[in-house]
Amino acid sequence: MKMVIGVGLLIYVVATGCALVAGETADRAGIQKLPKLEYPQDASKRRARVQPDVPDNYTAVPFIESAPPPVLTVEERERGYLLFQRPIMEPVYPNTRPLAYERLQSLTGFATPGEFEPVTFSIYPVRDLENLQVRVSALASPDGKIPNSNIDVRLLTYWDVGYPRYTSRSTYRRTPELLERVTVLPAPQPGK
Repeated sequence: MKMVIGVGLLIYVVATGCALVAGETADRAGIQKLPKLEYPQDASKRRARVQPDVPDNYTAVPFIESAPPPVLTVEERERGYLLFQRPIMEPVYPNTRPLAYERLQSLTGFATPGEFEPVTFSIYPVRDLENLQVRVSALASPDGKIPNSNIDVRLLTYWDVGYPRYTSRSTYRRTPELLERVTVLPAPQPGK
């Protein structure tokens, strides 16, 4: 199955506020408490938590993508993915197709001292990508530097949740739900 990957960077500004530019998402009758996710000591092997099964009597209401497939550049085809960004409150589903104006050239964020600032981007794979990893370096601007130890990279994971409301008892949709500390992820192409 081909799937778009959403990544969130949670940046914690310690010393100075600065504008940053960095270069290249059993029964359901009640709330389910999932076990606390224990991350392995080796941070290079963090994987998304296992999700509970959907009850047999629930019906999927899939997101139907109406945007055409993106026209890829030679560079995007060669590297195997396209980077794009949507406003933080707009969902990016596993089968989302990026629009031309959403192509990502850089990430920009602004934060004041002591603030957490989310910066997000999504990856649209054009071929299977195995063991995809996102790494960040320190971020710098003319006004200061934020060390990579103050940047928390998280993966947007998709969960089957009640749809059109979380309280729906017979229908669900695969929805962008959690930002998890995942460091390794297979990335199959959307629709595959």
